[in-house]
Amino acid sequence: VYLDASEGDVLTSLSGNDEFALELNTTTSFYQHMLGGATPSDINGAMLDMVPELAFDSYVTVGLTQSPGMGEEAADLMPGSWESAFEAGSSISVNDGLGSGWYTLPFASNGTIDESGRILVAQLTTDGDISGQFRAQLFPGGDQVNDVRADLSFEHARTCSDLTIDLVTEIVPGNAAGNYSIERTFTATDDCGNSTTAIQIMVVEDTTAPELWIPADYTVECSDDIPQVPAEYSDNCSEVDFTETVEIIDVECAGTYKIQRSFLAVDQSGNSSSAVQVITVQDTTAPVLTLPEDYTVECSDEMPMEDAYAYEMIRQKRCTPGRG
Repeated sequence: VYLDASEGDVLTSLSGNDEFALELNTTTSFYQHMLGGATPSDINGAMLDMVPELAFDSYVTVGLTQSPGMGEEAADLMPGSWESAFEAGSSISVNDGLGSGWYTLPFASNGTIDESGRILVAQLTTDGDISGQFRAQLFPGGDQVNDVRADLSFEHARTCSDLTIDLVTEIVPGNAAGNYSIERTFTATDDCGNSTTAIQIMVVEDTTAPELWIPADYTVECSDDIPQVPAEYSDNCSEVDFTETVEIIDVECAGTYKIQRSFLAVDQSGNSSSAVQVITVQDTTAPVLTLPEDYTVECSDEMPMEDAYAYEMIRQKRCTPGRG
């Protein structure tokens, strides 16, 4: 709330009594920060850096928005009971014979009207309509002798029902297909062109490893087929780098060993899944032995000793026959 006056005029007080009441009204409530006060004397730059919302505190003043500096004087309250109601966010009215209000000293530089032709007398933060009145004591030209006591009133009503909200969405890539952020910028603008902007940031991360399905372990005879069923894999966010490594281990003999198949699936964010299938190959089939036929011979005849033949089945191939 500003009071209009001529440059060089000095404002010293704003008050009310049973002749002309002091009133500060809202249709809802005034915003009062717990670190603020009825005047801005509790506010300074360091506090605003730490608590920015303190700048919206409601207070009464004479030309100040923070604690006084060089050549300035604080706005002090006259005795009265209205301070507690005001600090609680309520409307106030001073209409008794004693009266009350706020003032500053005549020589304070903050009470002098500058070239703008106006001076701040109250900051009222509310989502309602405001109105009020007070008696202002002014010294035209700052002569400190001939004062003017002006009974002033104000009222301000404003509708904010027709608000427009604009949304701008930006996707900011990360270091992989599944890692990125979504920045949503909201701008609300009223009919008077006043606007407020806020940004919502949604961080998307891929922390889930790929799914990997592999065939079960099994045991097979060395003479049978040894099927190697392919593994399957998928990922919820990105492509997958898949590798399979085959190693022969635990070799006991030509027909008894293990085939170890190692599978690794890695997505673009570095999440990985691994698994191993073991195929046990065994030789449980005895060799096939072929002997010469039995025969009967005269003791005076020759007795031929024909060779016996043996072979075994390994992966459907016979071993090299051996003699016995």
